[in-house]
Amino acid sequence: MKEISRRKFIQTLGWGSAALTFPMCNIFRKKKINFVFILVDDLGWKDTGCYGSSFYETPNIDKLAGAGIRFTNAYAASPVCSPTRASIMTGKYPARLKITDWIGGGDLKGKLLPAACLPFLPREETTFAEAFKQAGYSTYLTDRLTDEAVKFIDSHRDGAFFLMLSHYAVHTPIQAKEDLKTKYQKKAEKIKPGSSEEFARERDSFTKLVQNHSAYAGMVESVDESVGRILDKLKQLGIEDHTAIIFMSDNGGLSTLKNKKWAPTANVPLRAGKGWLYEGGIREPMIVKLPGVLDPGEICRVPVMSTDFYPTMLELANIPPKPEQHKDGVSLVPLLKQREAFQQRDLFWHYPHYHGSGSRPCSAIRSGDYKLIEWFEDDSIELYDLKQDPGEKNNLAEKMADKANELKIKLRDWRIETGALMPRPNPDWSGE
Repeated sequence: MKEISRRKFIQTLGWGSAALTFPMCNIFRKKKINFVFILVDDLGWKDTGCYGSSFYETPNIDKLAGAGIRFTNAYAASPVCSPTRASIMTGKYPARLKITDWIGGGDLKGKLLPAACLPFLPREETTFAEAFKQAGYSTYLTDRLTDEAVKFIDSHRDGAFFLMLSHYAVHTPIQAKEDLKTKYQKKAEKIKPGSSEEFARERDSFTKLVQNHSAYAGMVESVDESVGRILDKLKQLGIEDHTAIIFMSDNGGLSTLKNKKWAPTANVPLRAGKGWLYEGGIREPMIVKLPGVLDPGEICRVPVMSTDFYPTMLELANIPPKPEQHKDGVSLVPLLKQREAFQQRDLFWHYPHYHGSGSRPCSAIRSGDYKLIEWFEDDSIELYDLKQDPGEKNNLAEKMADKANELKIKLRDWRIETGALMPRPNPDWSGE
């Protein structure tokens, strides 16, 4: 085994504390590496124990984080589901795909008419499932749940497989097993009333600040049980040592709504939630376990995005890249293997729609530690230093006008480059 120093590398990339040497193991074995991709619907950044929740109980997800690497600045490409899922499948920004809202949505109007949005993934796109199938992998439908996932793993134990398990949970309707709901009701009763404010205003909506919803907690635990069953099956079959596991959510937790009583979770210290381009709507829990490469339990603070999965998995599987397909994604293998520096880049979002949570048409860019949001109704901008202000409470747009203008230009240039569709004035708008 070869060992190298990582002190300078860790300082450069912003990794958490870890041992300063590690074995350089070769993951490209004769036996192809398997992939299990677990995508949870609407799971918030702080909805698991390993990300700081003291109310939800997620021992299996925490165990996965302890055996892999936990990303603290991982982003969905959209604050809603369909665009993010499209970005994962294609390695492209939703704006480039013209899928910028959840499929079936887009009917809300205001001062602006929302931008046009495709209700399907264009046939010319080569999804990662197709790329893996072409390389000899067995693939599976994304809407099968745990029972079928376990059967799938069992039946393909001797060959290379790619399994994507996309949970309906923890999306609405909020429905939990009665025993779990009762368990968390008792736990919620122990939270001292008045110990903190439960809601904060977000324009004309309300953001939930406390995790105490018993049914939602039960749904989170059910997802955790599913993760545990997958991990147990991989271990039982003796294939965990050559199976990569990826865990992520498709958008932020549902914490911001116009009606207080329907918000089931809280993303504090992040601002707002699903549907918004504030951090609570787009920053996600993300865990990667890659045996033989990662030092268990590491933390990576480098900003990454859902577009990055496609090129990353191709490289891990030793499948030739498809740069014209996953043009907005960057392989994270340099981070996962820790052999070379990772070139950080600007990240972009475009949500030219109204959302039931109260959010309005906007775009955003993160460049280094700075993030700018541009609102299309009134052309206003907000600038935040995420390193100092992850809760986005201190708008620096006036104080740092030059930086704000720099990022605004970058954001507009990106929209032109991707052909992003824009909202347009609503001729029927009455101002109400």
